[in-house]
Amino acid sequence: MRTVTVDIPKLSVSPEENLSLWALVAILLLSVIYTRAHEYSHIISVVLQGCAFTSGFGWVSPYGDNRVVSTLAGPLLTYIVMWIGLALLLKSRNGKRAGFELIFASLPLFRMAGHMFSTFPGRDELRISRALHIADPYAAAIVWAIVLPPLVFAYVSIDSRVRAAWFLFYFVVLPFMSAIVVSVLGDSLIMSLVKSHRLAGTPVASSFHGIPVVVLLCDAAVVTSFLLVGRLNRQSTEP
Repeated sequence: MRTVTVDIPKLSVSPEENLSLWALVAILLLSVIYTRAHEYSHIISVVLQGCAFTSGFGWVSPYGDNRVVSTLAGPLLTYIVMWIGLALLLKSRNGKRAGFELIFASLPLFRMAGHMFSTFPGRDELRISRALHIADPYAAAIVWAIVLPPLVFAYVSIDSRVRAAWFLFYFVVLPFMSAIVVSVLGDSLIMSLVKSHRLAGTPVASSFHGIPVVVLLCDAAVVTSFLLVGRLNRQSTEP
């Protein structure tokens, strides 16, 4: 009987490289970019179906007859990003670090915890399962079955004596750092500017297909910052 083995490439993880200022800012910005992409997937699905939505900086709430499909669009992007990350981690010699970061930048904790803690971000699956009358335990099991394999391979790939600590940093600490940036700086600060009297009636406070222009500008700034920080991080780690 033939035995099938999976060769999991090891990824060197060290405080000097992974906890440097540029590395932390880069992974944080990547998680924010993913969060925004998650919300844009809701918006695109809503617009394509001719439905309506309410939107702040951080979260989009689709509503209408086809809201289940629109709500599913966000988590579906998460799963695709995670599994692309897994493919890069396992198959790409030069892209394994990018694959590792994609897995965690998609913030799998929020997907897994949405059914257990209703106050967590990542409640899309909870809304979907209840709209389809799927019992919470079964729905949670489906989500975990999708999310766990990339996490397991990511954990095994960590080459460090404190592997569990590194895993917990990316799995638990990073999501809350990202949520603080999106919620506090995004929903609280930026949206308050949109509603302020100083910007009222100005082009940046106007909407583009339901999205405040200032939000689009901020998203562009986040992407630009990520590209710049990523370049600085690579330069600082090159021998």
